[in-house]
Amino acid sequence: MSLVGKSLEDLRRQVLCKNFSKSTAMKISLQALEAISDLHSVGFLHRDIKPANFASSLSDELQLIYVLDFGITRKYRNADGTVKVPRAKARFLGTVRFASRACHYGQEQGRKDDLESWIYLLFDSFDIQHGMQWKKVRERQEVRALKEIFFKSKTGRHFSVVPKDLYSIVLYVGQLKYETEPDYTYIRNYLLTTAKQTKIDVEKKFDWTGKVSQAAKREKKEQKQI
Repeated sequence: MSLVGKSLEDLRRQVLCKNFSKSTAMKISLQALEAISDLHSVGFLHRDIKPANFASSLSDELQLIYVLDFGITRKYRNADGTVKVPRAKARFLGTVRFASRACHYGQEQGRKDDLESWIYLLFDSFDIQHGMQWKKVRERQEVRALKEIFFKSKTGRHFSVVPKDLYSIVLYVGQLKYETEPDYTYIRNYLLTTAKQTKIDVEKKFDWTGKVSQAAKREKKEQKQI
């Protein structure tokens, strides 16, 4: 028996068959940030933040998402609580589209890298078509180059749906160092302020509320017809 519902990836592709609304995209971003912060608070990095690794609750009433798949998590703290000295070389881990630039360069990942992947998740949640301009690029070096451009420019199609005010968070995350403890509260408050200023209602229910069972029935009907 499953303990959680469908992944964000499946909810968008199989249930909604379209972009998330701005309200749902912002709620996803806020809850994913909280999940990452909680994981970091107990000394672990996730290292594979992406929509497929977050799932909805089985109950529509809870209106929560959960982080999944801890297969490549890593402790970033020593026993005394200090941050581990980064290794000189680290192998590529995670998913190319959502991996941090440091991961592409073979560098040790830190808390900043989970947040960089979270930035990509945020943009992808708002706009599946243009949120990540490298989404359909297969060459890893080209993906890395496009990510570097992403962090240096607030213009482009990825801001056609995403509120431009969120570029300040992109800048903040982009300048974090390996050993830096991110200010999760600052990021959260900035998201909430942006939501208020752009009239994005984060109290609305997720887009998939009440639609998952309908999609399952539709899928079963289509399978019978085949």
